[in-house]
Amino acid sequence: MLADLQAVGKRAAAANEAVTAIRDVAAKMQFETPEALVNAVLKSPNTMANAMMRLNSSGKAALKDMLLERAWADGSASQMADFLAKNSKALGMVMPKAHLDTLADIAKGLSVMDRSPVGQALQSVSADPLKNATGVSTASVYAQYRA
Repeated sequence: MLADLQAVGKRAAAANEAVTAIRDVAAKMQFETPEALVNAVLKSPNTMANAMMRLNSSGKAALKDMLLERAWADGSASQMADFLAKNSKALGMVMPKAHLDTLADIAKGLSVMDRSPVGQALQSVSADPLKNATGVSTASVYAQYRA
């Protein structure tokens, strides 16, 4: 229990350090809020490079997290794909190409999910004659038999 509390305390301290680093860099670069800094780094690769030079490792990780949150902002495939396409140059300065490719694949997967019908119950591939006759499925009987 004590070890769990200490681990939570360490993670909270690391998160506080990252947020403080971003706030400090935003203030040094004359942005009112970290969100204003994020908006600026997405618009300008020069601003992104300047911010990345000034941030420590925890601040860089927090900036990446803020950018990923923007990509997932509304959870729709089209919004995510648009965000990735529009900001590919700036994101490429912060994330490896493999990560960006993975995000693009996720956006494609979300688009497939958006096109699929929602709310329909999945039908079984084959009929279960035992369930039809007794109301108990073959899987339930097998599970009880093995127990």
